Amino acid sequence: MLDEVNIALAKEHSTNPDNIRQVRHFMRPSLYEEPFQYNYKWDAFFHIKTPVNARVVHHYQNHTAIHNGFYTFEELKMKAQSSKVCIHSCSYDNYGLSAHEISILGCPMIYDDRGFKPSTIGEGMGVRVSNTESGDVKEIISAVEKAMTMDRKKVWEASMEFQKPETIKEIYRRAILE
Repeated sequence: MLDEVNIALAKEHSTNPDNIRQVRHFMRPSLYEEPFQYNYKWDAFFHIKTPVNARVVHHYQNHTAIHNGFYTFEELKMKAQSSKVCIHSCSYDNYGLSAHEISILGCPMIYDDRGFKPSTIGEGMGVRVSNTESGDVKEIISAVEKAMTMDRKKVWEASMEFQKPETIKEIYRRAILE
């Protein structure tokens, strides 16, 4: 993914330049051809890496959840396709691959900036809130309502646009320079 110019730039601005290596973003190729077949079983799908505000969870009685590292890809895919929106709770994710897998399935995301830079999630892939862990319940519920009105095809298109190598390279370049 990173060419020699970007590797040199990353090493120049890193506190630990020996850890900078060429990387490849591994998205499951089958996701790009997934059909838009949605049969909603749940209003909300909680992808949990850090706790979600308990009052938000209780607000959505019709929900499902997966916990980081304790699910299969098939389960993630089924829950993303069967939920109206995904609330992605994450305070220590440096890229958010699961967020991209969920949005490329057309499921709009509710996410915050904790753990990954604001530019990591592309415009049109969901709705940003201040904090999913302890944030304002009204803000999160309002964001969920807004995300539920999003066109799933447009969410998919935004995710596809964001996954272009040129876009990802530019995002990393900006993140290194900030």
